Amino acid sequence: MFGSKKRKQEKLIAILSAEGLLPEPYDENTITQAADKYIKKHARVLYDNIKRCLSAKLDGTREAKYSLARSEYVAFLKIRNLVPKSLRVGVDRAIDDFGVFEDKYKQPERDRILAERAAKKQRKDDFWYGVGAVEFIDDFFDELEGKKK
Repeated sequence: MFGSKKRKQEKLIAILSAEGLLPEPYDENTITQAADKYIKKHARVLYDNIKRCLSAKLDGTREAKYSLARSEYVAFLKIRNLVPKSLRVGVDRAIDDFGVFEDKYKQPERDRILAERAAKKQRKDDFWYGVGAVEFIDDFFDELEGKKK
């Protein structure tokens, strides 16, 4: 696409400038260094919040750290397609690691939902088993008495 690289670089410059990582006279090398600093900074915060979330004992603390880790994940998603390919490996790793963390963090909730579904299905099966037994008994006694439907 025509001009796409320039627009990506402008977006990257805006993000890096908002973070205060990009000095004013900048060139390609300076932008790459600032992007590297951005990635390292956000990766450190992401991994720190993941670690604290997993080790937190209080639900409020755990939710707060999860929220902060999620905001860092969103920051990585925003910058993923804007950084040079040489730096994209670090971004992709952080995104993948957050995905693994989220699977582990949300697993108890998933287990609870699956257990509720299994219990609901069992109750439903038990109900229809009982209904079938009653119908069978009714049909059996109707045949003994000679009644027809």
